Amino acid sequence: AESQGDLAGALKNYTRVIGLVDSVARMDPGNVVWRGHLAEMLMRASAIEARQGKGSEAGRLALAHARRAVELTGGGDASALDALADAYWHNGNGSAAIDTVRRALAVAGKGSDNSKLRRRLEAKLERFQTEAGRND
Repeated sequence: AESQGDLAGALKNYTRVIGLVDSVARMDPGNVVWRGHLAEMLMRASAIEARQGKGSEAGRLALAHARRAVELTGGGDASALDALADAYWHNGNGSAAIDTVRRALAVAGKGSDNSKLRRRLEAKLERFQTEAGRND
């Protein structure tokens, strides 16, 4: 079992890293990769906040950064869509998460260059559908 002290320490560390990643992202606001990293770190911080019984400002910020990454790519980057699907899921919007994973799969296509990404997306879609009780 995690103590509140352990969780507070972990959140403090994530907050430091988020600050650094955010600084880099601000230097190049059009950089999709850094926005994706920032969204991922914010989702992790949000999970810690949830375990502490706090509201999730970090989760809302993660969703905003993931959405911006998708906007910057015109919706044509499967990895950006993958991050957005995670952010939707983490923020309790299972339907949008499932739809976004499907969009990511369509963008990833059938090319061998994306086979690892496709496998990860297919597994995520199956998990989301199972956990949401939706198998369509």
